[in-house]
Amino acid sequence: MDPQRPHKIVITAHDVDGAQPHHRHSGSDETSVTNPPALPAAAPWITYAGWLCAAVLVIVLAIVALRSSGDRTAAVDASTTQRYWQELVDAVAAAQLPDMRVEVEPYVVVAALRDHATRCQVACDAIQSLGTQRVDAAAAQWAAAWIGQLEAEASLATDYAGFVQRGADFAAWSTSGEALLYAFLRGYAGDPFGPALEQSALSRELREEFRQLDGRVRVLHEGKKRLLANGQHLKSELQVKFRQYFRDLPDAMNRSGSDTEI
Repeated sequence: MDPQRPHKIVITAHDVDGAQPHHRHSGSDETSVTNPPALPAAAPWITYAGWLCAAVLVIVLAIVALRSSGDRTAAVDASTTQRYWQELVDAVAAAQLPDMRVEVEPYVVVAALRDHATRCQVACDAIQSLGTQRVDAAAAQWAAAWIGQLEAEASLATDYAGFVQRGADFAAWSTSGEALLYAFLRGYAGDPFGPALEQSALSRELREEFRQLDGRVRVLHEGKKRLLANGQHLKSELQVKFRQYFRDLPDAMNRSGSDTEI
């Protein structure tokens, strides 16, 4: 090869049919370089099998992770719900009206009713302060129903205490010496029937107030019965669901409010 003449390198590839490349010749020296033979391609079924194995492995790992996470969540929900139920039952049981079916003085009843109203409000505050995170939804709904029940009971107890107070004051005044003196002075002033008419009007007002209060008592009594029945059913469901023991409702909660004679 003459060093003075230009030297060209021509790179050619194999034909599609695998034939040898065609060399082009010109007046100048040319060096023909061919591509190296291509490696045989992997069989398609080997590639598909690899992807399939990888996909199956990912799915299996995901299922294991989900089951592990679900087991941990269920354990937390069970213990948290059990503790929530315990605190809820304690709060409601502490707000029950004491048994007053024995003969008691009206002023004792007034004090007991006002104390009951206070304890109902304290129970409402205690239930509202309970956290509901990881707590069974049915238990939280039962607690919300008790909040409404206890708020209504607190309002009724306050109104009933006022009614008993006024009735006791009226009875005490009607039989007192002051009432006799008042009637005498009214009669001396030309109005002998005035005190009797006033007492009659007050008596009618008290009877009407009692009728309204008694209606509220009956409504709350029915609502409480439904709550207790739902609570018993819910307790059984929670025990089956979480396979743990949930506290029974205390006997004080099962005593009817209308059984108390005031």
